[in-house]
Amino acid sequence: RGEVAALWEGRPQLAVGRHTDVLESCPKAEGLMSLLRGMNPQVLAADEITSPRDIDALTQASHCGVGLLATAHAAGAEDLGRRPLYRALLEAGIFRQVIEITRKDGIRRCRVRALEGCPW
Repeated sequence: RGEVAALWEGRPQLAVGRHTDVLESCPKAEGLMSLLRGMNPQVLAADEITSPRDIDALTQASHCGVGLLATAHAAGAEDLGRRPLYRALLEAGIFRQVIEITRKDGIRRCRVRALEGCPW
């Protein structure tokens, strides 16, 4: 969506790639389904998954041969597993990895963790 690409007057201000389409001014779930039906994407990315409709759209897309990338605010993978909204995605195995971003002394650190074997 617009904030990920820093859209200004409809143009991305960040390097999101030449073959990337960015939607703005539409609900996430409807945008994901529109892209899936009309654009034949290889990957769908969604920022800040926050509603059951977003979860439903990602679940539907996961059965259509498209890769998924999504962000959610949480204290870590375990915190996601405790939240009912995200638990369904985790239990369904829709996502295989999580990237945890932490900040210490003003420095961001990223850690990629496999989700297989997690106790959800």
